[in-house]
Amino acid sequence: MIQIALAIALFTISLVLTLLSHKAAKYSHKAVLKVAGYTLLLVLILALYYVRAIDTASYILSSFFTALSLLISLYTPLYAMSLRYPRELELLVDSFLYALVATYAAPNIITLISAWTFVEILGFTLIRLGEEHSLEGPLTSSRGFLLTSTATYELSVFTLVVASFFALGVNPQVLLEPFTEITSRVPVHYAVLPLILLGFLTKAAITPLHFWLPSAHSVAPSPASASLSGFTVSLGFYGLYKVLGFIDVEELRGPLVLALLVLGFSSVLYGGLEALSQRDVKKLLAYGTILTNGFILAVLSLYLLTESQQALTLLLIGILTQATYKSALFCEAGLFEVLYENRYLHLLHNLAKSLPLSSIGGVVSVLSLIGVPGTIGFVAKLGYAYIALTTATVSPLVVLAIALLALYVILSTAVGVKYMRLYYTQPRRPLLEVRTVSTLHQLPVLLLGVSSIVATPLLFYVMGYLQLASISALLTPLPLATTYFVVQVARTPLRGGGVTTA
Repeated sequence: MIQIALAIALFTISLVLTLLSHKAAKYSHKAVLKVAGYTLLLVLILALYYVRAIDTASYILSSFFTALSLLISLYTPLYAMSLRYPRELELLVDSFLYALVATYAAPNIITLISAWTFVEILGFTLIRLGEEHSLEGPLTSSRGFLLTSTATYELSVFTLVVASFFALGVNPQVLLEPFTEITSRVPVHYAVLPLILLGFLTKAAITPLHFWLPSAHSVAPSPASASLSGFTVSLGFYGLYKVLGFIDVEELRGPLVLALLVLGFSSVLYGGLEALSQRDVKKLLAYGTILTNGFILAVLSLYLLTESQQALTLLLIGILTQATYKSALFCEAGLFEVLYENRYLHLLHNLAKSLPLSSIGGVVSVLSLIGVPGTIGFVAKLGYAYIALTTATVSPLVVLAIALLALYVILSTAVGVKYMRLYYTQPRRPLLEVRTVSTLHQLPVLLLGVSSIVATPLLFYVMGYLQLASISALLTPLPLATTYFVVQVARTPLRGGGVTTA
């Protein structure tokens, strides 16, 4: 009880410090309070891991997401002020980020459900705020989020709780048992399993349960889009990982892996093709989320198939790949709105010249999507190939898994190349800059992008793969050199005074 009280007290102090930053008049004062608040939150996560209240997966994801959340939090006040969002945007974003971190750091099912419910409520509120502030159309995105993502999640959780009670007896203590101490699994009937999985697959926007995501993520304010796409959709995979460790699916393992691989393949195909057909930057990124989510679902399938530590590490890498590159690019899209009040691909070009600092983070993020060596995206693709090709037996499941990887490599590269053109090609029609974007406002995007490089050696080090940590650290100059080349090409004037088109 003392440990619980201390954890609650530390979380409360951390949250209060962060929320007090909203009252500060100067940005420097806001930044100090935010750094202090999120640092205390990180200390709490370390303490929970030290006393074995949370497992390694929860520790890694909640720690990395706390660091990324701090950068999004630092980005939000300047974004809100530039686009004249109401003052409550900053409050809502920080509350949303804290609820997300609390969900990933939840030690038991009841805490996970409680924190996740706050995530759904705050996510709906942020999407609604974005709708009311934008000129894009009717207020339908928030309702779609509420009626699909939230409602199906609640259905799955209710089914899981009821199944647990019937299987283990009506004992609330079951829901309070830490994940790290669970020794028995709940047997579930094959007819109940789809209901349990439905909400988590919908939250992960897996095709054909994806339809709520593109409009919700594109209409939300950019810091909310970064959080929704970078962290929230991954709750679907995290929830599946936790739930499948709580229930007994041994008899259904083969059909379940096949179903998840088929769903992953359809998401990769649909998300990639739709992303390539988009003209709106945020819509492209939203469909890119569906593309990457299909790949992560396939990684989860490999984990269920092999139950190896390497596959679990790869699952964490896949989730962090999505979080790092997507949070950076959605925040960068917010800078496009600030600078030009426009985010159409055919109008936005040569951004490495107009946004020199944030473009570095953006280019690194795109390189991670493509899978350039030295980025976490490269490790995800290479690790997937290694695990799929080294399984004990060759089966139709393995063949499907390899085909999915090939499709993901092709489509993610195509989407990345399309997006990369924003940084160095000439605009068809020059856009007038509506506002200026300060170096301070570009800095969080730069750091979010660089996290696509830093995350890999740090993750390997924490997981105990010291040699892989050293190798990945040695590869970091490759994406940095590529980024330098792209930026230099964009800034090199032609003889006629134009900009190179590369």
